[in-house]
Amino acid sequence: MAKQTPLTKRRLIESAGKMVFVWVAVAAAVVSLALVALQFVYQDFAFNNEILSKKFEAVSTLEKNIEAVDTLDQNVKKLIANGDLSKAKAYPEQDNLAVVLDALPTNPSTTDLPAGIQKILAPRAGVTLISINVPPGVATTAESTEQPAEVQPVEQSYTVEIAGNYDAIKAFLQQLERSIRPLHVMSLSIQGASDKELRAVMTLKTYYQPSKSIAIEEKELRQ
Repeated sequence: MAKQTPLTKRRLIESAGKMVFVWVAVAAAVVSLALVALQFVYQDFAFNNEILSKKFEAVSTLEKNIEAVDTLDQNVKKLIANGDLSKAKAYPEQDNLAVVLDALPTNPSTTDLPAGIQKILAPRAGVTLISINVPPGVATTAESTEQPAEVQPVEQSYTVEIAGNYDAIKAFLQQLERSIRPLHVMSLSIQGASDKELRAVMTLKTYYQPSKSIAIEEKELRQ
Protein backbone atom coordinates (compact mmCIF):
# COMPACT_ATOMS: atom_id res chain seq x y z
CA MET A 1 0.00 0.00 0.00
CA ALA A 2 1.33 3.41 -0.96
CA LYS A 3 1.89 5.80 1.88
CA GLN A 4 0.44 9.37 1.72
CA THR A 5 3.00 12.05 1.99
CA PRO A 6 2.44 15.04 4.31
CA LEU A 7 1.81 17.23 1.24
CA THR A 8 -0.97 14.94 0.05
CA LYS A 9 -2.54 14.90 3.50
CA ARG A 10 -2.41 18.71 3.64
CA ARG A 11 -4.13 18.96 0.26
CA LEU A 12 -6.81 16.54 1.39
CA ILE A 13 -7.37 18.53 4.58
CA GLU A 14 -7.51 21.83 2.63
CA SER A 15 -9.91 20.26 0.13
CA ALA A 16 -12.11 18.94 2.93
CA GLY A 17 -12.02 22.34 4.62
CA LYS A 18 -13.11 24.06 1.40
CA MET A 19 -15.95 21.57 0.97
CA VAL A 20 -17.08 22.17 4.55
CA PHE A 21 -16.92 25.93 4.00
CA VAL A 22 -18.94 25.62 0.79
CA TRP A 23 -21.58 23.48 2.47
CA VAL A 24 -21.75 25.82 5.44
CA ALA A 25 -22.14 28.81 3.09
CA VAL A 26 -24.81 26.98 1.10
CA ALA A 27 -26.64 26.01 4.31
CA ALA A 28 -26.43 29.59 5.59
CA ALA A 29 -27.81 30.92 2.30
CA VAL A 30 -30.64 28.38 2.36
CA VAL A 31 -31.49 29.27 5.96
CA SER A 32 -31.41 33.01 5.16
CA LEU A 33 -33.69 32.54 2.15
CA ALA A 34 -35.99 30.36 4.24
CA LEU A 35 -36.16 33.04 6.96
CA VAL A 36 -36.90 35.78 4.40
CA ALA A 37 -39.58 33.63 2.79
CA LEU A 38 -41.02 32.83 6.20
CA GLN A 39 -41.12 36.53 7.04
CA PHE A 40 -43.05 37.31 3.84
CA VAL A 41 -45.44 34.42 4.54
CA TYR A 42 -46.01 35.67 8.08
CA GLN A 43 -46.65 39.23 6.85
CA ASP A 44 -49.18 37.95 4.30
CA PHE A 45 -50.80 35.82 7.00
CA ALA A 46 -51.04 38.73 9.43
CA PHE A 47 -52.36 41.07 6.70
CA ASN A 48 -55.01 38.57 5.63
CA ASN A 49 -56.02 38.06 9.25
CA GLU A 50 -56.41 41.84 9.68
CA ILE A 51 -58.59 42.04 6.56
CA LEU A 52 -60.77 39.17 7.79
CA SER A 53 -61.04 40.79 11.22
CA LYS A 54 -62.22 44.09 9.70
CA LYS A 55 -64.70 42.25 7.48
CA PHE A 56 -66.15 40.37 10.45
CA GLU A 57 -66.35 43.65 12.37
CA ALA A 58 -68.23 45.32 9.49
CA VAL A 59 -70.60 42.36 9.15
CA SER A 60 -71.29 42.42 12.90
CA THR A 61 -72.08 46.15 12.78
CA LEU A 62 -74.41 45.67 9.83
CA GLU A 63 -76.22 42.82 11.58
CA LYS A 64 -76.73 44.95 14.70
CA ASN A 65 -78.03 47.84 12.58
CA ILE A 66 -80.45 45.54 10.77
CA GLU A 67 -81.72 44.21 14.10
CA ALA A 68 -82.19 47.79 15.37
CA VAL A 69 -84.32 48.79 12.37
CA ASP A 70 -87.42 46.97 13.66
CA THR A 71 -87.08 48.52 17.11
CA LEU A 72 -86.60 51.98 15.63
CA ASP A 73 -89.60 51.52 13.34
CA GLN A 74 -91.80 50.49 16.27
CA ASN A 75 -90.67 53.47 18.36
CA VAL A 76 -91.39 55.90 15.52
CA LYS A 77 -94.87 54.41 15.06
CA LYS A 78 -95.54 54.83 18.77
CA LEU A 79 -94.54 58.49 18.58
CA ILE A 80 -96.78 59.06 15.57
CA ALA A 81 -99.74 57.50 17.41
CA ASN A 82 -99.04 59.22 20.75
CA GLY A 83 -102.09 61.21 21.84
CA ASP A 84 -100.20 63.52 24.21
CA LEU A 85 -97.90 64.61 21.37
CA SER A 86 -100.95 65.29 19.19
CA LYS A 87 -102.29 67.68 21.84
CA ALA A 88 -98.99 69.56 21.87
CA LYS A 89 -99.08 70.48 18.17
CA ALA A 90 -98.51 74.14 17.42
CA TYR A 91 -100.40 73.81 14.14
CA PRO A 92 -103.07 71.23 13.18
CA GLU A 93 -101.15 70.19 10.07
CA GLN A 94 -98.07 69.23 12.09
CA ASP A 95 -97.28 65.57 12.69
CA ASN A 96 -96.06 64.17 15.98
CA LEU A 97 -92.47 63.83 14.82
CA ALA A 98 -92.35 67.59 14.19
CA VAL A 99 -93.50 68.08 17.79
CA VAL A 100 -90.54 66.00 19.00
CA LEU A 101 -88.15 68.18 17.01
CA ASP A 102 -89.84 71.27 18.44
CA ALA A 103 -89.20 69.93 21.93
CA LEU A 104 -85.48 69.40 21.37
CA PRO A 105 -84.17 70.86 18.08
CA THR A 106 -81.06 69.46 16.45
CA ASN A 107 -79.54 72.83 15.53
CA PRO A 108 -78.65 75.99 17.46
CA SER A 109 -80.81 78.29 15.32
CA THR A 110 -81.90 81.31 17.37
CA THR A 111 -84.90 82.11 15.16
CA ASP A 112 -87.24 79.23 16.02
CA LEU A 113 -87.86 80.05 19.67
CA PRO A 114 -88.40 83.81 19.14
CA ALA A 115 -90.80 83.00 16.29
CA GLY A 116 -92.72 80.59 18.51
CA ILE A 117 -93.00 83.13 21.31
CA GLN A 118 -94.06 85.89 18.92
CA LYS A 119 -96.61 83.89 16.90
CA ILE A 120 -97.94 81.41 19.48
CA LEU A 121 -97.13 81.95 23.16
CA ALA A 122 -97.50 85.73 23.37
CA PRO A 123 -100.85 85.89 21.47
CA ARG A 124 -102.27 83.03 23.53
CA ALA A 125 -101.39 84.82 26.77
CA GLY A 126 -102.51 88.23 25.53
CA VAL A 127 -99.19 90.01 26.10
CA THR A 128 -97.25 92.29 23.78
CA LEU A 129 -93.79 91.06 22.86
CA ILE A 130 -91.35 93.96 23.03
CA SER A 131 -88.03 92.24 22.38
CA ILE A 132 -86.10 88.98 22.47
CA ASN A 133 -82.34 89.22 22.80
CA VAL A 134 -79.84 86.42 22.32
CA PRO A 135 -76.87 86.81 24.71
CA PRO A 136 -73.41 87.04 23.10
CA GLY A 137 -71.60 83.79 22.45
CA VAL A 138 -74.62 81.82 21.23
CA ALA A 139 -74.20 80.43 17.73
CA THR A 140 -76.85 81.46 15.22
CA THR A 141 -76.39 78.71 12.65
CA ALA A 142 -75.65 75.03 12.72
CA GLU A 143 -72.69 75.50 10.40
CA SER A 144 -70.90 77.72 12.90
CA THR A 145 -71.00 75.11 15.65
CA GLU A 146 -68.72 72.11 15.69
CA GLN A 147 -70.37 68.86 16.66
CA PRO A 148 -69.03 67.68 20.02
CA ALA A 149 -67.42 64.29 20.42
CA GLU A 150 -70.37 63.17 22.59
CA VAL A 151 -73.78 64.36 21.52
CA GLN A 152 -75.21 66.09 24.62
CA PRO A 153 -77.84 68.83 25.03
CA VAL A 154 -76.39 72.32 24.67
CA GLU A 155 -77.70 75.20 26.75
CA GLN A 156 -79.01 78.47 25.24
CA SER A 157 -80.22 81.62 26.99
CA TYR A 158 -82.63 84.33 25.83
CA THR A 159 -83.76 87.62 27.37
CA VAL A 160 -87.45 88.32 26.75
CA GLU A 161 -89.32 91.56 27.44
CA ILE A 162 -93.12 91.66 27.34
CA ALA A 163 -95.87 94.10 28.28
CA GLY A 164 -99.39 93.49 29.56
CA ASN A 165 -101.55 93.36 32.64
CA TYR A 166 -100.96 91.08 35.61
CA ASP A 167 -103.23 88.29 34.38
CA ALA A 168 -101.67 88.32 30.90
CA ILE A 169 -98.13 88.11 32.25
CA LYS A 170 -99.20 85.29 34.55
CA ALA A 171 -100.78 83.52 31.57
CA PHE A 172 -97.55 83.97 29.59
CA LEU A 173 -95.54 82.27 32.35
CA GLN A 174 -98.05 79.43 32.30
CA GLN A 175 -97.63 79.14 28.53
CA LEU A 176 -93.87 78.84 29.03
CA GLU A 177 -94.46 76.11 31.58
CA ARG A 178 -96.73 74.17 29.21
CA SER A 179 -94.45 74.59 26.19
CA ILE A 180 -93.32 71.37 24.54
CA ARG A 181 -89.80 72.80 24.52
CA PRO A 182 -88.12 72.91 27.95
CA LEU A 183 -87.99 76.54 29.06
CA HIS A 184 -86.64 77.52 32.47
CA VAL A 185 -87.20 81.04 33.82
CA MET A 186 -83.85 81.92 35.40
CA SER A 187 -84.72 85.50 36.39
CA LEU A 188 -87.84 87.69 36.32
CA SER A 189 -88.26 91.43 36.86
CA ILE A 190 -91.69 93.13 36.73
CA GLN A 191 -92.22 96.90 36.77
CA GLY A 192 -95.23 99.14 36.20
CA ALA A 193 -97.46 101.86 37.55
CA SER A 194 -100.43 99.50 38.02
CA ASP A 195 -101.56 95.91 37.49
CA LYS A 196 -102.95 96.93 34.10
CA GLU A 197 -99.69 98.34 32.72
CA LEU A 198 -96.75 96.10 33.53
CA ARG A 199 -93.48 95.25 31.85
CA ALA A 200 -91.69 92.01 32.55
CA VAL A 201 -88.10 91.19 31.67
CA MET A 202 -87.06 87.56 32.04
CA THR A 203 -84.12 85.34 31.22
CA LEU A 204 -85.05 81.98 29.72
CA LYS A 205 -82.84 78.92 29.42
CA THR A 206 -83.52 76.23 26.85
CA TYR A 207 -81.57 73.52 25.01
CA TYR A 208 -80.84 71.95 21.66
CA GLN A 209 -79.15 68.63 20.95
CA PRO A 210 -76.90 68.28 17.87
CA SER A 211 -77.93 65.42 15.62
CA LYS A 212 -75.66 62.40 15.51
CA SER A 213 -74.12 61.95 12.09
CA ILE A 214 -74.31 58.48 10.55
CA ALA A 215 -72.05 57.70 7.62
CA ILE A 216 -70.60 54.67 5.87
CA GLU A 217 -66.83 54.83 6.06
CA GLU A 218 -64.33 53.21 3.76
CA LYS A 219 -61.00 52.11 5.19
CA GLU A 220 -58.05 51.11 3.05
CA LEU A 221 -55.66 48.54 4.48
CA ARG A 222 -52.13 48.43 3.19
CA GLN A 223 -49.54 45.79 3.78
